[in-house]
Amino acid sequence: MKRVAQGSRAAGKRPYVMPVGGSTPLGAVGYANAAMELCEQMDDFDTIVLATGSGGTQAGLLGGLALEGSEARVLGFSVGAPLERQRGKVLDILPGLAELLGVEVPKDAVIVDDQSVGPGYGVPTPEVKEALAMAASLEGLYLDPVYTGKSMAGLIRHARAGRGLHGRPEMGAGRGGVQHGDRRAALGQPVGHVGADAPRSDHEGVGAGLRGHRAGAATCSAAGSGAGRA
Repeated sequence: MKRVAQGSRAAGKRPYVMPVGGSTPLGAVGYANAAMELCEQMDDFDTIVLATGSGGTQAGLLGGLALEGSEARVLGFSVGAPLERQRGKVLDILPGLAELLGVEVPKDAVIVDDQSVGPGYGVPTPEVKEALAMAASLEGLYLDPVYTGKSMAGLIRHARAGRGLHGRPEMGAGRGGVQHGDRRAALGQPVGHVGADAPRSDHEGVGAGLRGHRAGAATCSAAGSGAGRA
């Protein structure tokens, strides 16, 4: 892209280079606006949970919460990169975002969990497939295996480990993702089956636990933010 942009400039044109996910400081402003709107609608949540890839969404949400003076955390479940590399993607956006917003985000506010990555980007793990089935069968919530499925899998893992937030809400930020016309391919099983080796009652127990934490029931969407699937 840089090479093409250089050629366009040499020809007197003014190209705008947009990186993967549109994750630039300017693109992240869209999700700063989303965080500010969320704070206007509700103020009793502790954490925003999301899938984090190119970093723009997580950076923008952090910036918006900082503007609002919110103490809520932003927990990003990496969809492809190991922990420190994923944190680096978010950290790289923050200085430019701080210039645009007039507020700085401390480095230790960038929280990433990379335990749902599995073999890599776009490859759903068994826990991701289970999360897809649970969300669909218990809540009628259709997630994708690349982004939201990995964040939901991480959220379920945290809940099972007793790492909930003392009964206060956790928000799930979903920004789209790769949708499957036939979700049986993603789940690896017939539609309507929770799992051949896991009784439905087991899933219902975990689902009840999640609802007890008030986790994963809400989806925050920021359409047209410029951040894409960041």
